[in-house]
Amino acid sequence: MYGIRATWPSFSCALALLVLGAASASSASTFVLEIGATGNTSSLTLQDVIAGSGATVSQEGQVFSLGAGSLDGADWGLAWEAGDISWDQDPFVSFVMGFTNFTDDAQDFVFNITIPITPALTPSTRIGGSTTISLIDSTDDGVVGTLMNRAGDAGYEGLIDGASALDMLAPLNLQATMGVGVPVTLTEIVGLPVPPGIPGPQALTSIGITHNFNLTAGDQATFNSYFQVELIPEPRTGLLFGLGLAGLAARRVRP
Repeated sequence: MYGIRATWPSFSCALALLVLGAASASSASTFVLEIGATGNTSSLTLQDVIAGSGATVSQEGQVFSLGAGSLDGADWGLAWEAGDISWDQDPFVSFVMGFTNFTDDAQDFVFNITIPITPALTPSTRIGGSTTISLIDSTDDGVVGTLMNRAGDAGYEGLIDGASALDMLAPLNLQATMGVGVPVTLTEIVGLPVPPGIPGPQALTSIGITHNFNLTAGDQATFNSYFQVELIPEPRTGLLFGLGLAGLAARRVRP
């Protein structure tokens, strides 16, 4: 289904994305990359991605990152440079990936990266995200390269526990009208920086990013996307802390 493609163009990026704590075998087993044409997707674990792409995993402090690699499916190709995929337990997800439609027609595609979080963030969170998408018309076939969101779906979805918590790029409609090989770019940012962010739901098990899109035949799109989730401390935590300080102060002023 997928393998290494040596002739892929480079997509230099800075992505910080994928799993919080996935360096351990238990957390790595819950990382999932779902990718493919709509109705024909593959779900790959971190071990699958490493084996299929030839990439390696490195660690610096709490941050893990994936080396350069690429994956090919029957209908698609995906490529990234060293450090473009990384993860931490903050939690956040961020990536820069180049995607190519290998088919002879415009196709609906999806790719989704989900990472585990620990501990759970309850009872509520603040969230924010961003995405920059670049489209390149790679073929001189007389058809203008086009990238659109799939009907009924946002082009970007920030996921918490498998459900969309932050939608962007609805609608999404990029057209490479400048000619073959000339990129066009679209950016959207919501809720950043975090804090303050915007209100979000509790996060119990995972966060992630999904891109749903339709891409013209033979053309390439680069996705530079980020999603961050932070716990909102309960008010009583601050109150108890304040009471504790007041108690210490009272003890100091006693005769």
